[in-house]
Amino acid sequence: MASTIEVSHWPFVIGRGANSDLQLDLPGVWERHIALDQAENGEIRFSCSDQSEVWLNGKAVCHHGRLIPGDRVTVGPLSWRLELAAPQLKKGRLMEGMVCLLIIGAFISEIWLIYRLLSEF
Repeated sequence: MASTIEVSHWPFVIGRGANSDLQLDLPGVWERHIALDQAENGEIRFSCSDQSEVWLNGKAVCHHGRLIPGDRVTVGPLSWRLELAAPQLKKGRLMEGMVCLLIIGAFISEIWLIYRLLSEF
C-alpha cells in the first residue's frame, strides 16, 4: 500500500508515542523511533535512539545521519522513500529581491543624472 505523508513542520517525529507526528503502533517501533529535521540549507537529517532499528537503503544505521531524495528508509515493518517538493519562495526572499531591484534602479538613475549634468557643461 502506497501513500504520501506531507511534512508541514520540523522536527517530524515517527514512533509509537502519543507525541509522535506519525504514530505507528507496529511491532519493532519504539516510543520515539526516529526524528526528521530540516537544516537551514534544506538538508534533511535524522536522529534515532540506540534501541531504534532504522535501515537506510538496506543498511542498518544508528544515531544520526542525513537523507537525500530517493533514499529508502525502513522503520519496523514500514518502509518509505524520501521525496522533496521544490522549495517555495519565502516572503523574506521576495522582499529582498524587490529591495535589490530598487537599489539598482536608484543607482542607474543617479548615473543617468550625473551624465546629463556633465553633458550640459
